[in-house]
Amino acid sequence: MGSTPRNISGSRAASILGHSPFATPLQTFQQIMEDLHPGWNDAHGYTLPEHTDTAATRFGLAFESAIVELSERETGLKIGDREKLFEMEIKGLGPITSCHVDGIFSDDSVYEAKTTSSFMFRESWGTPGTDRIPEYYQVQLQHNLMLSGKEEAKLFLLCFPETPEAWEKMGWEILDSLNKDGSRSYFLVHEDMDIHVRPQLWADTLYMMGFFHTYRILAKPDVQQSMVERYRDFWTRYVIPGIPPEPQNYADIQRLFVKPVGTIVCDEELTRWWSEYDLIGKEIGKSGQGAKRREVLKMDILGKARKIDAVVDEESCEKIIFRSADGKKLGQYSRNSGFRS
Repeated sequence: MGSTPRNISGSRAASILGHSPFATPLQTFQQIMEDLHPGWNDAHGYTLPEHTDTAATRFGLAFESAIVELSERETGLKIGDREKLFEMEIKGLGPITSCHVDGIFSDDSVYEAKTTSSFMFRESWGTPGTDRIPEYYQVQLQHNLMLSGKEEAKLFLLCFPETPEAWEKMGWEILDSLNKDGSRSYFLVHEDMDIHVRPQLWADTLYMMGFFHTYRILAKPDVQQSMVERYRDFWTRYVIPGIPPEPQNYADIQRLFVKPVGTIVCDEELTRWWSEYDLIGKEIGKSGQGAKRREVLKMDILGKARKIDAVVDEESCEKIIFRSADGKKLGQYSRNSGFRS
């Protein structure tokens, strides 16, 4: 695996362009600032995004070598330069972009490997053999093609009939160990049965069942040039001056709120938002359109509150208290407990 990037990597590109389902521009900004200046977020009172280890990540890592073998078998080509680093300078800004490619085929095309569930394959992926892949991966591959200078990428997708989360609930887990040469070995282990299975065995079975697909993506210079301009804008507008991008959701706002303490006397707008938030909470559960609206209200309330100078007193020394103009308590917020009406 490649080292942690200190700049705009292939996995960060989609976030910066606003096409990532996994990270907002603010999350990527915070990570870049922390990479460039360790302790930067803490010094500004910001909370770093939490790193989450998911079942999908664990299974994807375990099946990497198996997908390499299937890809070489499928194409008749050898894969070399695993995790090779490429960097590219942007005029006036230096080498602010980088990527680690999964590999390079012997025909000089970029090798890329992914895993997904059958459900997500039906929902998000196009016809195998085409370039119809999710937007997030399309951006990542155009980034990697641009930095590597290659004309084509071949993406190989292994589909799991069940999601990794479902498999883990069934009792399967990934067991890995460090080899003497520094590489890692993986096994699929069932907690209730004495079974140790190499991922390659499962991958071979899925291959024979038709769960292995190929996509071909060509370099698009016009798209890549547009990406470079967006990278330049992001770097000069946010990274160089250290100014965070606008929050995109409630989690973004939470990480930026430096000191959520004090009492705020709400204006008409804030009072109306609290009233709607409280009303929706009494009428709905935790899902549906009402719940989505409530998340927006939390973002709006907290977004406005962090720009207001609050008065800290004994009651509000560890949280924000929201009061109406006549002194009535509308609600409160703290980092530990969140919102309470």
